[in-house]
Amino acid sequence: MNFDDKAFGERIRNLRQIMGISMEEMADRLLVSENYLGKVERGIRRPSFEFVMQFAATVDVTVDFLLMNRNIQRPLNETALSLAEQLQSFVEQNSRKEDNLSLYSTTSP
Repeated sequence: MNFDDKAFGERIRNLRQIMGISMEEMADRLLVSENYLGKVERGIRRPSFEFVMQFAATVDVTVDFLLMNRNIQRPLNETALSLAEQLQSFVEQNSRKEDNLSLYSTTSP
């Protein structure tokens, strides 16, 4: 499997534009020159590992998505909602267990 520099460049350019971040601002955030970022976006230059990691963190996607176009990270609010639902389910299950145990307890008045 070969790395597609042009597809990678298009992916990061699209993400940057969707987020409304200028090339100058993104270069500043990533601590690279606009020239370097432009070459990566055009598929002329292969990015460093550090660049890929920092870009993924900046736009809140997985490195896997950036490199292979898969496994987009769920937005934080969806993740939080899912965790809240799981926590609610856990609490409900445990409270039912406690209710069942109290039926069998022998307490004297």
